[in-house]
Amino acid sequence: MKFIEEVVVDEFLPTVRSMLAEDLRERGFTQREVADALGISQSAVSKYAHGEVARHERVVAD
Repeated sequence: MKFIEEVVVDEFLPTVRSMLAEDLRERGFTQREVADALGISQSAVSKYAHGEVARHERVVAD
């Protein structure tokens, strides 16, 4: 069994960040602008954009 904090860090945050990064890129933001808006690195945005970060479908569905 996982603590709720582990679920948030391992599943929720990466999925939501990925969804937000995708939405902002579709709106014309650069990777740098997305990174600044989300408070993450540009390389993290690149990983989200290229599907290198797994999305958890139960989080996406909610």
